[in-house]
Amino acid sequence: MLEKHKDGYGEIQDFTAKVRVQEGTKPIFHKPRTVPYALKEAVEKELDRLQKNNIITKVARSDWAAPIVVVPKKDKTVRMCGDYKVTVNRCILPEEYPLPNAEDLFATLSGGKVFSKLDLAFAYQQLKLDPESEQYLTINTHKGLFRFNRLAYGISTAPAIFQQTMDQILDGIDHVVCFMDDILVSAPTIGEHLVVLDKVISRLEKYGVRMKRSKCEFLQDSVEYLGYKIDAQGLHPTNSKVEAIVNAPAPTNISELRSFLGLLNHYGKFVANLSTLLHLLHQLLQADTKWNWSPQCEEAFKTCKQHLLKSKWLAHYNTEMKLRLACDASPYGVGAVISHVLPSGEEHPIAFASRTLSPSEKNYAQIEKEALSIIFGVKKFHKYLYGRKFQLLTDHKPLLAILGPKSAIPTLAALRMQRWALILLAYDYEIEYRRSSDHANADALSRLPCNSDSDSEDDRAVFQITLIDELPISASDIAEETRKDPVLSKVLDLTLGGWPTFVNDDNLCPFINKKDQLSTDQGCVLWGSRVVVPHKFQRRLLSDLHEGHPGITRMKALARSYLWWPGLDQDIQQHVGHCSPCEAVRNTPAAAPLHPWSWADTPWECIHVDYAEIDKQHFLVVVDVHSTWMEVFPTQLTTAEKTINLLRHLFASFGLVKELVSDNAPPPFTSNDFEMFLKNNGVRHIFSTFI
Repeated sequence: MLEKHKDGYGEIQDFTAKVRVQEGTKPIFHKPRTVPYALKEAVEKELDRLQKNNIITKVARSDWAAPIVVVPKKDKTVRMCGDYKVTVNRCILPEEYPLPNAEDLFATLSGGKVFSKLDLAFAYQQLKLDPESEQYLTINTHKGLFRFNRLAYGISTAPAIFQQTMDQILDGIDHVVCFMDDILVSAPTIGEHLVVLDKVISRLEKYGVRMKRSKCEFLQDSVEYLGYKIDAQGLHPTNSKVEAIVNAPAPTNISELRSFLGLLNHYGKFVANLSTLLHLLHQLLQADTKWNWSPQCEEAFKTCKQHLLKSKWLAHYNTEMKLRLACDASPYGVGAVISHVLPSGEEHPIAFASRTLSPSEKNYAQIEKEALSIIFGVKKFHKYLYGRKFQLLTDHKPLLAILGPKSAIPTLAALRMQRWALILLAYDYEIEYRRSSDHANADALSRLPCNSDSDSEDDRAVFQITLIDELPISASDIAEETRKDPVLSKVLDLTLGGWPTFVNDDNLCPFINKKDQLSTDQGCVLWGSRVVVPHKFQRRLLSDLHEGHPGITRMKALARSYLWWPGLDQDIQQHVGHCSPCEAVRNTPAAAPLHPWSWADTPWECIHVDYAEIDKQHFLVVVDVHSTWMEVFPTQLTTAEKTINLLRHLFASFGLVKELVSDNAPPPFTSNDFEMFLKNNGVRHIFSTFI
């Protein structure tokens, strides 16, 4: 039955997605964001691929336009998405279609003993857009405007629209449930199961829906679905919900113990006789007590965990109840807690998760570790959160602006942050700040994480200039010199450990303004995707960037794709300005146009005067505009007094003029005495550089 089913982009038939906006909404148009020079070719290839698959269409104009977010992938291609948080998501009307209730879904599966999970390929992009809705999903790129023809990632109503479509496609088939792009099939026997499975696949084929066969699971005895393990005996809570508590290691210092006690106090109302259980552990916190984790302390620690696990504190997931996700990070771990919030405001946890940071993640900037904890929590509890509105809690304030649901994805944030912000586009959430003292549940999980060998982030090359054949500086060279540089070494430490509100060092001022955009990789400091170059290598890299003698504009564009340091633009201008070959071929300024003077109607109406010097001899030159008659007076002095005497002699011979034109050079023509002489004789004085 699978042979007839093809992979790749599908096109769902008989259904379209309609995006509705509030009545009276004014279109929102954003200019395209600057794409780093190094990524332009990859972006253009991705645009061509989407056009070829009829996912997008180029348009000449649009009233709506969202900027794009571009994140590089491991295979040197890019992931591209419209930043709809700043356009249509601000005014979109919510879909009233409810997501399926977990109890109803599982009731449909009762009696099943054989299970199959089907995963859809490019789920949203299989659903065509209503023609009137295409304008809202326009993206603005450096190659122009493109409209999506399919439902796009990042539209807030996309989950509800897609859920409704899939429910209608699978309507009438028993023993089948669908939650978003995951379809679960069950039946009492293999024979019956194959019949149902054939009906489902045939129905998908009829409507043009494609599966991703590599992610499908067929004919299983048990599967995990919506946080539960499902088998012939029914539903079972998965151990993963509480393994972060069960496997939490014993504290090794006072800080970790405080975090664990904070977790217990956070859920203390669910545990009887808590103060008695914690008495021995509280003694270790006393100032005059030496740290000694005794067997009695270990026993008390395990007892507290067992009491917590046996208490009625875990809530069953309910699609009707409010969701809250709390995330936190420590220098060595991340933790997350998903909870239901009762109308009284009381939290009932649904599940816990934690893991240790990999060696590369431990070198992340502090703001990146905090963001990583959010992504860890969102991915871990994806099935609970996807398509639901939820509250996201963090104790790191800068993340409210960077990862806020209505904030534009910052183009100068680290590539990791941009990639994570893009992941969050698919979720409907509100992010809030919670003081660390009230954030004990997530804080404890991050400080007592379960051991993990996973490394969610690949080690990417920091510094690569593909347009230059051989760059003599490697990431290790930059990292070594960063540690030696008196300024960058401080910047590196502050980026890893967290920046203060103010700094007194003037050398750090250019960096503190960018502190939320700084990150580290392989021992180097990065501003967004640009490596911050130590002073030792700056002149050397300027020479490499100037290979081939590009102009200032081109050289700045190259530099902004790869590197930065304070004053980079000025250094580029100075470097190009002192380049002899560039100076030799530089275009000379255009000649200044001649200024046409109005013609005098009568002789001696207007005269032009100026001084000339020949062989250290000065001459006062006077020219009549009407007749071009010239008078020349040799003189040793060019003072205002001497000039006035010469002109007085001239006026006595030929009479007064109406206008006198001179340049605006220093005395004599700009002196007060000269001005008073002309004014007393009724002569209008005109300044010009052209005589």
